Amino acid sequence: MPRSYLTDKGLIIPEVANCAPEPANHGTLYTGSDNILRFCDGDAVLHAVVFDFTVTDWTTFTPTVTLVGGAGNTVPVYTTNSGRYVQYGKMVYVDVFLDGDGGAEGAGTGQINIALPVAAGASLNGNGVGQVGLADNGAGENYPLYGSIAQGGTTISLERWTSIKVLAALDGDDQDNVVRCLNLHFWYEVD
Repeated sequence: MPRSYLTDKGLIIPEVANCAPEPANHGTLYTGSDNILRFCDGDAVLHAVVFDFTVTDWTTFTPTVTLVGGAGNTVPVYTTNSGRYVQYGKMVYVDVFLDGDGGAEGAGTGQINIALPVAAGASLNGNGVGQVGLADNGAGENYPLYGSIAQGGTTISLERWTSIKVLAALDGDDQDNVVRCLNLHFWYEVD
C-alpha cells in the first residue's frame, strides 16, 4: 500500500484520495479547512460528518449561590467568587472557586446550589455528576463534595460525604465559618 501523508486538505493516501474510482478493499478518511470529516468507503460513497476542531479559551462567569428548601436560610457570601468554563461540542467543563468571608455566614438547612454557566441538556444522562470538589468550613470540617444536575437544569445541587455510604445535602450551616471555601471541578452535557 502507498505511504499516506497529511496536508492542509487532509489525510492523503495516493491512488485512493478521491472517491471515484475507489478501490473496493479500503477507504480514506480526510478533512479540510471546513471542519468536515469525510470518509470514502469501498463503494466510492462519500460520507461527511461535521466536527468542530476549534480550540476555545475559557470564559469567566460569576457563580450565583442559592439555598433550596429547608428553613432559617442565609446564603453564604464569599470574598472570592470566581468561575470559568469551556464548551467543546456538547460537553461543558466548569471550575468554581468560592472562598473567604465576604459577608454573611451561611445558615439554615437549605441545600447549596450553584448556578451553571450554560443550561444542562434535556437529554442529560441521569441526574448525577459524581464527585465534584471539596468544601472547607474551618477547623475539622472538610468534605468531599458530590453534585447532581437535573435534565435541563440550571444549577448543580451539592452534597457532602459525611461518613462511609452516607451523603447529606451541603446546606447553609455547612458554610457558617469565617474560614469557608467551595472548590468545584465538574463537567456536564448540553443540547
